[in-house]
Amino acid sequence: MFDAIFLAGRMPLIQQVISIIRENGINCPIVGSDPFDDPLLNENLSAAENGKIFAVSNYDVESEHPRFKEFYSLFKEKFGYEPDQEALQVYDALLVLSTAIEKAGSADSKQLLEKLRHGFWNEAAGSYRFAAKSS
Repeated sequence: MFDAIFLAGRMPLIQQVISIIRENGINCPIVGSDPFDDPLLNENLSAAENGKIFAVSNYDVESEHPRFKEFYSLFKEKFGYEPDQEALQVYDALLVLSTAIEKAGSADSKQLLEKLRHGFWNEAAGSYRFAAKSS
């Protein structure tokens, strides 16, 4: 019938759609993006879904990247729960922006763009490079 289904959306609707898919006898793998990393989705999946639900994401709770491990432990200590994809992305965005401001010595947009374009950023989620917009 299907090799796989790509499902876009947010919790709790993606959980409801997965239930409808399964109730209709469709048992193929389901692939989604960042919202599939939501702990609520994982908590409510049955053991039968193991190996059938996949999240395409740069968030890996088992990452050995030193900056991720530091971010993860500090976040969990401060807030008492695991950070999610959005927390990781916001953290990295703020680090990149604050470092670019520091390197530029200014918050001037032209100076920031120059620093961003010529920088290599190795943050908690991994490496980033920015390029000028091409036409």
